[in-house]
Amino acid sequence: DSAGVCYARVNTTNPVTSDNCSIAKLTWVMTGATSAASSNSGINDIGSYRFNTGITTVTYTVTDGSNNTASASFTVTVTDSIPPSITCPDAITINTNVACTSTQSIGTATATDNCTANPTITNNHTGAFTGITTVTWQAQDAAGNTSTCNQVVTVTDTIVPVITCPNAITINTNNSLNCTSTQPIGTATATDNCDANPAISNNNGGPYSGITTVTWQAQDISGNTSTCNQVVTVTDTIVPVITCPNAIT
Repeated sequence: DSAGVCYARVNTTNPVTSDNCSIAKLTWVMTGATSAASSNSGINDIGSYRFNTGITTVTYTVTDGSNNTASASFTVTVTDSIPPSITCPDAITINTNVACTSTQSIGTATATDNCTANPTITNNHTGAFTGITTVTWQAQDAAGNTSTCNQVVTVTDTIVPVITCPNAITINTNNSLNCTSTQPIGTATATDNCDANPAISNNNGGPYSGITTVTWQAQDISGNTSTCNQVVTVTDTIVPVITCPNAIT
């Protein structure tokens, strides 16, 4: 085959005929992949002919002047060795689900072929996607010719961690000089679909005074963040220090 066509032009060898008296006609018939027939009169040689892909049987029949006949056959085999032309979907970025994978659609490759109207399209990936995956698509025609192309699939995590703040807390002053407290206030916790241990931080590590709203933040390895607030109330339980005057008379 040539690119873009599903046939081949073949130069056939003409048969050699003879007869003790005279030859009246030479005819031929093609069956199989290519169907055709010559005129039923005169001397007909095939010469150069366009044969379809597959196996064609050519039968020549020679007839003499007394209407005696003899036949001989040969086959012409045309094979398709041209692979399909395949086009991959564009590289794509898709988002994770709660399991840190993605089952979103990535599109489908397309293909054309000189002989097969609808080549079979497959790829080498099964199941959900994670991280960066190179998907190899393949097109195969009816003759078994194949071609491939690659598509890059990138999965990004856009799901924020789930953060839980410590309960609101009341703590006591423990510094007699500036009426503040350095007592612990607890720590937020967080879970994430992709990061087993999100980073926990807050905007105020103390010391605390009065009523303070502490904002806690959880950040996963993809940079997604979530926050929650904890109210910290500081109460003063330290009694005043009093000094009496000296006893007096």
